[in-house]
Amino acid sequence: MRFHGQSGKVARSEIAYLPQRTMVDWDFPITVRGIVEMGRYQALGWWRKFREADHLAVARSLEAMELKDLEDRQISALSGGQQQRAFLARALAQEAHVFLLDEPFSGLDKPAQDLLGGSIRRLADAGNLLVVSHHDLRTVRELFDQVIFINGELVAFGETDKIFTASNIEKAFHTHIFSGALHEHGLAL
Repeated sequence: MRFHGQSGKVARSEIAYLPQRTMVDWDFPITVRGIVEMGRYQALGWWRKFREADHLAVARSLEAMELKDLEDRQISALSGGQQQRAFLARALAQEAHVFLLDEPFSGLDKPAQDLLGGSIRRLADAGNLLVVSHHDLRTVRELFDQVIFINGELVAFGETDKIFTASNIEKAFHTHIFSGALHEHGLAL
């Protein structure tokens, strides 16, 4: 794997992954701080102790995701939004610049979605690349500057205000019924 001319460990450290919530064992006995510290493991390597820079990266990440007050809490005791922000904080601690987020809003209530959406927006505004799989069409315009529709092949890609159209949605989902369903749910394109 090569990324920006770099290979191996350097390239891998530039890319962070946030899994779907269903792929995580939320009963695993670890705290929020423990999850965020995992973001530093790749930079540390085997059997090395945390350095001051590692502690600072973890502290900055906890602050950025508004989790400092929850750092000693078990992940199973967190709300869904807090859990997602903990994993985003782990990615931040990794000091990656590319974030692959797999359905990060899945199962979150509206306040948690709003808080997570703000965190994602701040990451993008800081110059990071976020690639997000997302299926809630009602929130696409407010969250993303660009959109890509894929259904076995590329359907459309570009700026959200130009590409996020009923026509492209119908092409991506192979249905003409979809635009009626969008209006039924209060989404006008």
